[in-house]
Amino acid sequence: MLGESIIAGLAAMLLAVGIVELLLPAFNRLTERQLEIGLLGNWTGLLLVFGLALLVGVLSGLYPAFFLSRFNPVSIFKRTLAVSGGNETFRKVLVVAQFAISIVLIIGLGAVHRQLRFLQEKELGFNKEQVLFVKARPAVNVKFEAFRTELLKDPGILNVAGTSNIPGQGAFGYRFVPEGGSIDKPAMLPLLLIDYDFLETAGIKIKQGRGMARTSPSDQAEAFLLNEKAAASFGWKDDAVGKKMQLFAPGTNQIGKSGYVVGVIQDYHFESLHHEIKPLVLTYAGWYDYYAVKIGAGNFTERLATLESTWKTFSPDWPLEYSFLDRKLEQLYGGEQKLAQAINYFTIIAVILACLGLFGLSSFAAERRTKEIGIRKVLGASVTSIVSLLSSDFIKLVLLANLIAWPAAWYAMHKWLQGFAYRANLDVWMFALASAGALGIALLTVSFQAIKAAVANPVESLRYE
Repeated sequence: MLGESIIAGLAAMLLAVGIVELLLPAFNRLTERQLEIGLLGNWTGLLLVFGLALLVGVLSGLYPAFFLSRFNPVSIFKRTLAVSGGNETFRKVLVVAQFAISIVLIIGLGAVHRQLRFLQEKELGFNKEQVLFVKARPAVNVKFEAFRTELLKDPGILNVAGTSNIPGQGAFGYRFVPEGGSIDKPAMLPLLLIDYDFLETAGIKIKQGRGMARTSPSDQAEAFLLNEKAAASFGWKDDAVGKKMQLFAPGTNQIGKSGYVVGVIQDYHFESLHHEIKPLVLTYAGWYDYYAVKIGAGNFTERLATLESTWKTFSPDWPLEYSFLDRKLEQLYGGEQKLAQAINYFTIIAVILACLGLFGLSSFAAERRTKEIGIRKVLGASVTSIVSLLSSDFIKLVLLANLIAWPAAWYAMHKWLQGFAYRANLDVWMFALASAGALGIALLTVSFQAIKAAVANPVESLRYE
């Protein structure tokens, strides 16, 4: 029996992995992901599958092998085999544990997917649609205005701007001396270097004052912009415009730029949603790391052709590297997406195992109560009442599993969501829905055996020995 269990375990494991590998390409096409498992494509993966199958086979074969070795052959042929209460209790504990794990995973799956949807739908304070970012190059930086002018000849390209970083990916910290502050105790704040058109290209709103303008020649050397958080941190919530500021030169203790605040912009998420919005300073620079290109609705292929041809004119030695802003933002949550995919697989496996355990336990219970069912039917019991009788005990097990799963799932998901400064709520309906799903799955699993026992011929049941 032990050898058969090992062989069955290996076959089941290989079959499961093979099915996943076969279905994975279709899954990737449907979800536009590039998830790879590759367990069957290398020796390490094959050894892992074989080792797991061997372990599962040994563990699953040991208990029945030792248990059946104690049976009296005469009892087996007479079908009077008795199973101790401890063994039945152990089976029930396993079923409760399996369903508790399944419910935790179902709740976790719902919470993770809800948080991912929240991240996708959260208003970020800037426009992420139809904006692509091009990796800057020195040859283009020195002729940026000409490069921008050439691109804008295409009516499908609405705007072009330079910036030191992509929205959502943060900004480097610099030292500032605000008006009324001390040069000996500078404030450390993130700084974004931009050009005249960045706010318009990114769709960032101005709350006070104005943005930097080509019509104001001094803006290049003197203008600063603050977000609302920065203005509040300096105590300038309502009167920031016109305040003086100084910026230290990078890597030195010397002031590199002195000027004044020309405007306050709306707070926007210049970092991922794992972090709260921080104070941010923006100022003009003629040297950029990225170019933001705002594209209108229409034929993207034509816009890309314009971009590529213009790029080759200004930077023939470097290939064009670009990415869409919305996809860049999705990549910020790649770990969460992989977690959701992993929970998908584990939930399916856990539910299947729980159903198999419950199916076996219900078969065992129906077999033990064969004579009782026959007597009840002779006395006039209906099929519905017998099904209810057999199902009630298992419903109690699933309800017990819920009592265990709810606090465990809440704690796990609450801790996970603490990693986000902005997060979706854990609502009661998520727990109730998971519980209802688990209860429905349990009823479907038990109903087959219960109905089979309830419709059986009572005469055959009463002959059961």
